[in-house]
Amino acid sequence: MQDVLPRSRNQTVGFMGLQIILIWLCLGTLALAGQNVVVLLDDSGSMDDALRSNRRLQKIDAAKRALLTVLEQVPAEAQIGVLALNSARESGGWIIPLGPLQPVPMRRAIQRITARGGTPLGQFMKTAADELLKLRQRQKYGSYRLLIVTDGEANDQPLGEL
Repeated sequence: MQDVLPRSRNQTVGFMGLQIILIWLCLGTLALAGQNVVVLLDDSGSMDDALRSNRRLQKIDAAKRALLTVLEQVPAEAQIGVLALNSARESGGWIIPLGPLQPVPMRRAIQRITARGGTPLGQFMKTAADELLKLRQRQKYGSYRLLIVTDGEANDQPLGEL
C-alpha cells in the first residue's frame, strides 16, 4: 500500500492541513436545520508539535483556528459540542457542552485549550457518541455527526475493557 501522506517539507498542505480541510468540508455543510455535531479535539501533548508543512505553527493552534473558522459558519439552529481529551477533565472533557450555538463563549473556550497529556481517544469517542444518541432520543429527527480532529493514535485501553 502506498503512503498517501506528504513527505516533502516543501509541500504546502501537510497531514494536519488535510485534516483542517476535512473539518471545513464536514462542518461547512451544516446549513441545513436539525444539525447536531460533537467535535472531539485531540489536545494531547503531540499536538504541541509543529506542523510539518509550517514549522512555525503548532498543530493545536492550527486545529483551533480551523475549528473557530468553521464555527463562524454554522447556522444558529445547530446544536454543537466540543469535547477535548485533556483540557477539561473536571467537566468530563466538555469544553462546550452539546447545545445551541453560542459564538462568544465557544470562541473563548476554544482559545483556552492547551496541548498536554495522552490520547484516550476511544473513551472520548464513546462519550461523544453517547451524548449524540441521548439527543437523538429526545429530538427523534435531524442529522447527528461526530467529527474527530487528531494527529495520531489512541493510547487508551480497548473500549471492551473500560
